[in-house]
Amino acid sequence: MTYYLYAIKHMNKCYKTYINYLSWFVIILSILISVEILLITFFTGYPVNKLSFLLSDGFHFFIKYLLDDPLDTLYFVLIEKPLIKIEAIHNNPVTVIWGLHYYGFTILTHILLAALASRAISKYKLTTTTLKTFPMIGALLLILSSLFLYLASCCTGGASWIIHTSLLAIAFNPYNATESALEFYKNIQGWFNWMQFMMATLGTYLIILKIQKSN
Repeated sequence: MTYYLYAIKHMNKCYKTYINYLSWFVIILSILISVEILLITFFTGYPVNKLSFLLSDGFHFFIKYLLDDPLDTLYFVLIEKPLIKIEAIHNNPVTVIWGLHYYGFTILTHILLAALASRAISKYKLTTTTLKTFPMIGALLLILSSLFLYLASCCTGGASWIIHTSLLAIAFNPYNATESALEFYKNIQGWFNWMQFMMATLGTYLIILKIQKSN
């Protein structure tokens, strides 16, 4: 009898821990995406009014192609195309003002960081220890390396890495662009892919290093 009571208490404790972890995971993931949306809204002046999913309109086509050619289909869905688009659209005429494109890597990054943060909060509660153990700088670098932004004012070719898009918008701003800004952009134009890769690598390294130190 004592054994069963102990087992029930242990199961209840595990259940509460799991619910607490899952709750914080959802909250942190929502906060991450909300902050990104609010920042873009603040800088552009246009609030978000459209949310779209890649598979929502053509799920049956995805299943068909997945069965025919699974590798190419998964590559197309997870790498080539954004799984989620969050956009601000002007309706007269219909124009996409800006859009955050969440690719497979972007979503995986958000899930990973939300899981790490919820694990730290579940373990240390909302204390200074949580902040000390969580890899803030690494998380920021990894998030920045994974975000893709479209701006109608400068990105006619589609969404690009958010740092690239931001500098492009500054360099070719018709109202306050300067020669120095344009020259700076031209000098680093060919390095954006490497910069993005190095930022993701450095962010990942700092996260792993912080986790090893905190364990």
